[in-house]
Amino acid sequence: MGIRHCRGRLGRLGEEIRTHAPVRSIEAGGGEFLIRTGSPDARTPGPRARDGELRARRIVNAAGAWSPEIARMLGVSLPNH
Repeated sequence: MGIRHCRGRLGRLGEEIRTHAPVRSIEAGGGEFLIRTGSPDARTPGPRARDGELRARRIVNAAGAWSPEIARMLGVSLPNH
């Protein structure tokens, strides 16, 4: 199942897949997550990087090789193979 298929199905459910939005931080509280995205400084390349804040009841860590780093933002330890 490709990203386009997932994006279409999730879009019909009112959900969203964000790409090119580097995660700077994730905070959990009150039954939701606050995710801050965007380049940490102006030196990060990529005109498609998106800054902003998102609130979500659920998140999926699909960051590939960066998954352990994302998980650490929530105090979770993942193996890095």
